[in-house]
Amino acid sequence: MHTSADRSKNDRNENRQTERGRPGFIVQIADLLIRPTITLRACLLLVVLVGAVLSVAVGVSAGVGKVPPGQVWDRLVKTLAIRQSPSQQSPSQAGQADKKERPSKSESSGEVRDLPNAPQPTDLTVGMNNGVTRTGAIQGLIAFENTAASTVFLGPSVATRTQCGQLSKQGTTPPYTMTGPGYSYLTYNNYSSSQNLREGREVVPNGGYSTSRSTESVAGRGSMITLTSGGNISVNNPNSQGCYGSVFGPELWTAPFEATAGMALSYDWAAQGGGDDYETYGFLVKLDSPTSYTGTTTIISYGRGTVQPWTTAAGSITESGWYRFRFVNGTYDASGGWALGAKMFVDPNVVVGLPNTISFVQPPDRGRGSSMIITASATSGEPVTFTSNTTTICNVGASTTVNGVSTATVTSTNVAGVCTIIANSAYNNDYISAPSVARSFTFVNPGPAAQLAIVTPPVAGVSGAVLATTPIIEFRDASGYSTSSTAAVTATILSGAGGTLGGASVNASGGVANFSSLSLAGLVGTNYVLRFTSGSMTVDSGPISPTGPGTAAQLAISAQPVGGNSGAVLATPPVVEVLDSGGNRVPGSTAAVTVAIQSGAGGTLGGTTTVNAVNGVATFSNLSLAGVVGTNYVLRFTSGALTAVNSGNVTPSGPGAATQLALTTAPAGGASGTALPTQPVVTVRDSAGNTVTGSTAAVTVAISSGTGGT
Repeated sequence: MHTSADRSKNDRNENRQTERGRPGFIVQIADLLIRPTITLRACLLLVVLVGAVLSVAVGVSAGVGKVPPGQVWDRLVKTLAIRQSPSQQSPSQAGQADKKERPSKSESSGEVRDLPNAPQPTDLTVGMNNGVTRTGAIQGLIAFENTAASTVFLGPSVATRTQCGQLSKQGTTPPYTMTGPGYSYLTYNNYSSSQNLREGREVVPNGGYSTSRSTESVAGRGSMITLTSGGNISVNNPNSQGCYGSVFGPELWTAPFEATAGMALSYDWAAQGGGDDYETYGFLVKLDSPTSYTGTTTIISYGRGTVQPWTTAAGSITESGWYRFRFVNGTYDASGGWALGAKMFVDPNVVVGLPNTISFVQPPDRGRGSSMIITASATSGEPVTFTSNTTTICNVGASTTVNGVSTATVTSTNVAGVCTIIANSAYNNDYISAPSVARSFTFVNPGPAAQLAIVTPPVAGVSGAVLATTPIIEFRDASGYSTSSTAAVTATILSGAGGTLGGASVNASGGVANFSSLSLAGLVGTNYVLRFTSGSMTVDSGPISPTGPGTAAQLAISAQPVGGNSGAVLATPPVVEVLDSGGNRVPGSTAAVTVAIQSGAGGTLGGTTTVNAVNGVATFSNLSLAGVVGTNYVLRFTSGALTAVNSGNVTPSGPGAATQLALTTAPAGGASGTALPTQPVVTVRDSAGNTVTGSTAAVTVAISSGTGGT
């Protein structure tokens, strides 16, 4: 049987080319299978490998959809990405691994580089994935090795930030920025002594120093890897350079993995002091060979202080090759009293994928008691979550994400001080978790409200609807700081004809008046300027214009009806339009419009009295009015719930066609056979009773009833 050491470098290169740049899980499994000292592990992994292949094959043959070769690989990788935790090894296996795999002190040296995107602290309650194993097309999880839990000596070429270098501190409230030779980091410890304003110096502990590695359940995150140290040192504190001692260990190495240039990596970590302050490193080591521990060391994360809340550290792969992560817990003798101890927590989900960053807009200083909206976005397009690191000063609500932009509301606790908000964005199937971003600003003691300011300008939408962007108005003092006013603010139209507002009065909360339901009904193309008023304070918006018509709300007559002869089609037929509340015609409306006589006696309508609108226009082309000449008639147009409209006076201009006779003078009888003393008079009339003056119709009389008369 051959061991992995027997394989030639050419064989390994050929394997890597076949794998097309994917993580070296299969290569690692092959190494395990042929390693004679771990037969049990090999058997277990062989069972998993066969099961994974069979499950993929069954999935394909069962017709669960055709699985492309790349997806088959992804399924295998997901199945085979199994961590080898300390609890899964027997004591003898752990001892062999420690003896064979753990690097010596001299092997830990190498070139050290600092990545430009150093991590920022986050709040302890912010979870990346609650300890759940990741899945998806992301390049992969990295397994951990059972490294011996002992002290380590990093040396000056690796522990480059523990060389007694001078430090400077920026900031007056936590978190503070500590700047050393060519790097900086954030800490919540207010270092002020001359010794603490220097880097530590790496020393060797005495026999009373202990180290351990375990897993620990962390609220909201699940089971985390914990590196713990504690004990004493016996050194000159401070030394001749004026700096205190630091001790490192235990450490934790990942299994080797292959990565290509341009990929990114991320992990979550936290730390806390014990006997004294923590001092931790997170390294990425580009290996000299796929199974070695030596190579070029890059610092991904570093911190020193009393507490390091959970933070996402991230970096980039600049050169293709084989890598390992190396996490080193350490403790710094900040008090100079020789008693040390600290913990480092590492989220076991260490991943490699595409780079991901957060763009977090810097909030301005605010008046205490007020609230504000913060905004951030991630390269991945995933939601950004926000957490307050200073809950005695400020709190932040849940974020809402629209089109890749996440917003949340920060509320002051009414206590003046620095508010620090942390932004995080989790991984997805392509991108790693983004490195945490911190933004700090101050809640100050404001003066009384003296002015209004438009924080979010209004943007109009369709007429009658709530504005596309609703305005946010803020009360500020004379110096421009927000206040905690709860006064009412009213919006009115300062300029622009024919517009009306809805939802135009709002009470401020925390100095902010959010007009979330403000609507503008107005004419499309007309510019409107809004004025916001509270007492004597006013502020005016820029011009806004409705972008289009709203929903149908009313009827309007665009062509008034004009009467003709009674009973005939109107001289001018009426045209009715369907309008929105702002007076804009609704082009898509096909509403049915009905006409009836609203006032005027003796009239009737003929022709089509119900017309369906076309593109919002109803034309009554054959409408007729039979009515008394000289009488004014008013027509009313209706359409369901739409506001009805009345016409002007419509007056028949003359009689219509002769349709009837009327006995205007009744005959009176005289002596039989003689002419009637009162002769009858008959009038020719139209349907409305108008005399048809031009009629020459022949009228014949006959006895309708009675016997014997002639």
